[in-house]
Amino acid sequence: MEKLKLNREKGREATKQDPVGLFLKQLEQNTKLADIKPSKTDLSYLSPEQRAESLWATFQNLKGLISGRKKGDETRFNLTVSILKKLYEDEETQAVYLKANQEHLQEIDSINGDYEKYQALDRQIKEARAAFDASAKNMFTKRGEGADEVDILIFETNQRQLEITRRQLEELISEKPELGGLVEYETLRNYSAQLRKENFIWSPSRRKLLEEIEMAALSGKPILLSGESGTGKTRLVEQASLVLTGRINNETPGKDVRFQDLIAKPKISVDGATYYEYKEIGEAVTGKDTTLERQPQHDGRIVADDEFNLLPTTEQTERLARIATWTPGKRVRMPVTNEEVTIAPNFLYCAMVNLASERYDRKKIPPEVLRKFAKADVDYPEQTSSGPEIYEMMLAALMYENGRVRAAKEELEPFYEYREEARSVKKDGETVKRTVRVRELKNQKQEGTKTIPAGGFLWRLAGVINELNKSFS
Repeated sequence: MEKLKLNREKGREATKQDPVGLFLKQLEQNTKLADIKPSKTDLSYLSPEQRAESLWATFQNLKGLISGRKKGDETRFNLTVSILKKLYEDEETQAVYLKANQEHLQEIDSINGDYEKYQALDRQIKEARAAFDASAKNMFTKRGEGADEVDILIFETNQRQLEITRRQLEELISEKPELGGLVEYETLRNYSAQLRKENFIWSPSRRKLLEEIEMAALSGKPILLSGESGTGKTRLVEQASLVLTGRINNETPGKDVRFQDLIAKPKISVDGATYYEYKEIGEAVTGKDTTLERQPQHDGRIVADDEFNLLPTTEQTERLARIATWTPGKRVRMPVTNEEVTIAPNFLYCAMVNLASERYDRKKIPPEVLRKFAKADVDYPEQTSSGPEIYEMMLAALMYENGRVRAAKEELEPFYEYREEARSVKKDGETVKRTVRVRELKNQKQEGTKTIPAGGFLWRLAGVINELNKSFS
């Protein structure tokens, strides 16, 4: 038993020290893969560092092909194996890769306890988010009947736990700056995966807005989302719909459609009888496709009504006069069809508006209509030294699935000035004086007698986009 345990430890250590070498040894156990020769492709034009990066990226790609996460034919697979063998057999490439891997292991070891704390807190945040969403969904579906005290307590507890865990993670990273780089890298990889999967990035500000919409949805009122074009209002409603109802929301066609046409339109059946087909709002309210259906087919939907303040004031008033009274579980007679129905438990109306400005000509929403809404303001992602979301989003968009960014570092990174300071720090329970290296983010720097913008192109572009966003806000 002890021998088996020792062998496992040796295997784990070998995997850590040289994962590519061990992987290739495992491939050699397959006769077919062992017969694949190293590629004859001339890679000498790449520096040893570039070849080492390509070695690691090819290794990650091959693992994805073997696991089934990535699709590829046999020819492509064999080509990838041959290139990996070619790169690994080069002594310079192997030396650079092994040195970089050793430095990475030393970095992990130096922050090992803190990194484990980070991983635990990260898991807790994900669990707390899931619990918050689940309790919000539970409360949302009970709007018609009224949530009891237990539901409210569970929701508030989950909300509080999410806030506490986020604060603990922020404190850990602020106290352990050496951990920050690794956390930032994992955050970027996570953003990159989200972008590929969902075409959206759930940065802290976007997640906070989603939670605000979930909270507003519990009020029982229609929701008004206000913000500039491109802030993500439509995408936030889509995600809120999936979280709260498990269904895709309905979306109205636009400003030129009358309210009655969003309820239902007449149709003629094969036997000549007239019936009504429910449209975007009507289907969401009733859970039915047509008046021929005797029972609802689902529990209702969320409706996204964009460009609400492009509608004439009379149309705005008419819509809200009806919709504000359509609370879940209430019996009403539907306009157009004259059918008596029960408002579906998951029905919610979300109007979206771009704010009136020189850029947009919008109709003013009457105060009596505004009072009927729960409101959520949707702003652009932030770009600050502590929360550079625009920069992170763009960097994540450039990142490949294997975590690489094919661009020169100096074109990407912010610019910092470093200085040394004497500070009091805790060590073994005692306060001691230490000289620490402090960095300060700079957006400008001196070059001779000139003051020029500092940082790589991507960092400066994020700042420009942020200023552009501010001019429209």
